[in-house]
Amino acid sequence: MPNKIIGADYCPYCAKVKSHFIKNNIPFEWIDTETSEGAAIREEESSKHKYDTIPMVFIDDKFIGGCDDFFAKYGKQSHL
Repeated sequence: MPNKIIGADYCPYCAKVKSHFIKNNIPFEWIDTETSEGAAIREEESSKHKYDTIPMVFIDDKFIGGCDDFFAKYGKQSHL
């Protein structure tokens, strides 16, 4: 899936991005950092992109950044 969010259910910023995707019917993969597999993916992507916080948002397989970065670039769009 070209769009993905690496995040956790307890994170309000993750929930905000996830909600935007769902509300606007934007297909995405949710990677839960609370699972061992998700934590490993987060660690790998964090190291690769030099980014330590969640959410980590990817659009068309390109790393966008976190919640603020995503909404600054795509927040007014109902589709990507």
